[in-house]
Amino acid sequence: MNQVVKPSSVGWQIEPDFFSYWAKDYYNCRQQINQPGRFSPVPYFLLCRAIELGIKAKLLRRWTQDQLRCKFRHDLVKAYKALDSHDQILSDSECSFLESVSSKYSKKEFEYFNRKGGWPQFQKYPDLGELSRITKKLIG
Repeated sequence: MNQVVKPSSVGWQIEPDFFSYWAKDYYNCRQQINQPGRFSPVPYFLLCRAIELGIKAKLLRRWTQDQLRCKFRHDLVKAYKALDSHDQILSDSECSFLESVSSKYSKKEFEYFNRKGGWPQFQKYPDLGELSRITKKLIG
């Protein structure tokens, strides 16, 4: 008697360590950008992506990538608040800062040129030094 066994589909789960490595890569790329006298949203994007991957690396301990994508998308604050209490290391003021950054990041304001609201839009951008400090704190 011949029998054919068909395995069920197998999902591929990227290890949380890869997310951590990539978070650090995004952070390090930001450190290499030096643009005195010229505004660019790129450093903001790189730091926010580093934060997102750093947080999601920790969340991957209990959820799959698909679950993270559906539950959090690019909402940095929502993902941060889902961390275990010992991983929630930001002060209240840092959390407030993260909220202001997350709203721009999740709307892709650091990725695309937006002409609405007049120029220069960069005056509404958060403090890059503070964002860098918080990023480093979150990704280790």
